[in-house]
Amino acid sequence: MKILNILLKTKGGHKEGMGDITSSLALAEEFRRKGHEITFIINKNDRVIDLIRKDGFYYSICELLDEITQCIEGRQIDVSVLLQLNTPEEEALIFKNNSGMLVTIDDTGPSAKMADMRFNVLYPIKDSYTGFEYVTLSSVFQKKHTNNRVIKETVDNILILQGGSDTYGFIPKIVKALFNIPENISVNAIIGPNFAHERELDQVLQKAARKFNIIRDINDLSDLMLMADVAITAGGISLFELACLGVPAIVICGERFEEETAQRLQEEGFGIILGFGRDVNEKAIYGALKRLMASFDLRTAMSKRGKTLVDGRGIERISERISRAFNSLNNKM
Repeated sequence: MKILNILLKTKGGHKEGMGDITSSLALAEEFRRKGHEITFIINKNDRVIDLIRKDGFYYSICELLDEITQCIEGRQIDVSVLLQLNTPEEEALIFKNNSGMLVTIDDTGPSAKMADMRFNVLYPIKDSYTGFEYVTLSSVFQKKHTNNRVIKETVDNILILQGGSDTYGFIPKIVKALFNIPENISVNAIIGPNFAHERELDQVLQKAARKFNIIRDINDLSDLMLMADVAITAGGISLFELACLGVPAIVICGERFEEETAQRLQEEGFGIILGFGRDVNEKAIYGALKRLMASFDLRTAMSKRGKTLVDGRGIERISERISRAFNSLNNKM
């Protein structure tokens, strides 16, 4: 197949979270592994820049329409991939007019309508690939998916995570809800790189009679996930990562639009969804956790079902479909 020049447009930060960055890097790694040339267009955010630079990808920082136009006009771009929520129509049009093919991933805005190919696992829309087999997980999860997971009779380790930013600050509420969990059970709370609720968290921790392990800014969560017997997670990409590894999960959605995705997984047998975090109280969190901890059978069934639904090979399938579609499109010309 032809070596493609691929442009990836994405963004991350406290408001957007870091899920799109994580997914974009996973996809870029797969494209690079197949020999394609990758360039990023990103927003101005120190953490985003550090991650792109660390993985050795070329990038430009463009946020305004004029900056994007200047950056890409006259360049040979075979495929533009927009991996961000609700790309404005004017922005998408620039990529459409300067690329051989436009692909959108988890974008439900006007850009999706003008795309040549759409993948919408997290936020399903018509005429797009929405199956769980297309979720964009890092290759780390594909490798660890095959690990033989043993569900223990008793829960010894609980993991709390709310994405890279926890935009509305739900982690302090979750921690408070777990005050009465026995001290012999380890509770790890992951604080992402764009977390902005340190003061609220510190206030809650000062009132806690038990210990909580606060783990900050860690790149690879897979080992901590594998250690966990139960996780309390948001409804974004981390929910699929947990499913892939077979970690039973309670879902407190970080955004209202995550509820539909979490509901889809729950209907398929993975996860207990409590809803959007602002609508969930501490009693509901504690009750759901006690129920899951008490049921070995439920945890076992959920673990097996998660691994059946998500195998971690989504980026392989997406890259293959994009390559085949591009070559097919050009063969017709």
